[in-house]
Amino acid sequence: MKPFSRFIVIGWLLGVLPALSFAMALPNHHELSVVLHPEKKSADIHDVMTLNPLDPQKNTTTLALHADYEIEKAAVSGHSAWTVKFSSYKEESSETRLTRIDISKPDRELWPDNLKIEFQYSGTVYDPLRSPSPSDG
Repeated sequence: MKPFSRFIVIGWLLGVLPALSFAMALPNHHELSVVLHPEKKSADIHDVMTLNPLDPQKNTTTLALHADYEIEKAAVSGHSAWTVKFSSYKEESSETRLTRIDISKPDRELWPDNLKIEFQYSGTVYDPLRSPSPSDG
């Protein structure tokens, strides 16, 4: 890979890492697998987060993902009765479109010490250093 291309990939990955923002809990461990498709200007992302700790007084924790990414899978490891719901909203301060991800547990259950959440999402990669080609339309 050419040095300039490596710079683009590293810069893009730094843009993906904060793609998921955390309204309640910061990740204790965050593992990303990213497959770039330069010809399609897109990426497929497999993301496993471990959150710790969560507020014991609340039954829901919230995350957000940039709305340009399409979530194909969201699952809470080992907790099939827990729900994951999505809704769209716009961040007031920046007008950024986001997908809100609410993870809810049943009332009778406690948050585990380490909550693992698995995501699969994909989306278009925006490269501000590359001019659009005539074939980009």
